[in-house]
Amino acid sequence: MKQKSDFAIISIALLSLIFSGFGSAPPAFAHGTIDQSHIIAGVGSALITGVGQGFTPTSDNIIGIDIPLADTCADTWIVSIHELDVTGPLIIPPFPHVVDPSSTLQHIEIPPTPLTPGSLYVIELSASDGCKWLLSATDTYPGGDAFIPFLIPFDFLFATYYDDGTVPVDSDGDGVPDSSDACPGTAPG
Repeated sequence: MKQKSDFAIISIALLSLIFSGFGSAPPAFAHGTIDQSHIIAGVGSALITGVGQGFTPTSDNIIGIDIPLADTCADTWIVSIHELDVTGPLIIPPFPHVVDPSSTLQHIEIPPTPLTPGSLYVIELSASDGCKWLLSATDTYPGGDAFIPFLIPFDFLFATYYDDGTVPVDSDGDGVPDSSDACPGTAPG
């Protein structure tokens, strides 16, 4: 009888966790298709104070970026994308992104911008309130490097999205196909 009792208690506990959100998929709030992705287990973090991450796209455009944080924070970032390095020509001029303080994964929608596949670009972030961008322990992303004021070979974690021509679907029923909807080709945010 004790085994049945233990099984019932464990079953109830697991169901409670599942229905409370544990084990459920994160909400999809990005649209498009992932092009470059370096979302691995982060082993460290660095303050976002004018740092960047290089990437080499295989697609011919960019419409969004994911930035994983070490913990939640509240801030407004200044986001830009350069060619070649953090001092290279701007392809996306600096614009503000208000951080969602309830999430460690920040998705940034950007205006559709053409890219040259195989060329080097750099995501640059500046912040003022101590947000910490997750990074890898070594240089694990072959398509670019981290740009930060000290010289240690590593990479920040990130993902880029491109428009593959998929039409967004109004999955939340609000009458507007927008970034709050899931769409084919979208990775959960």
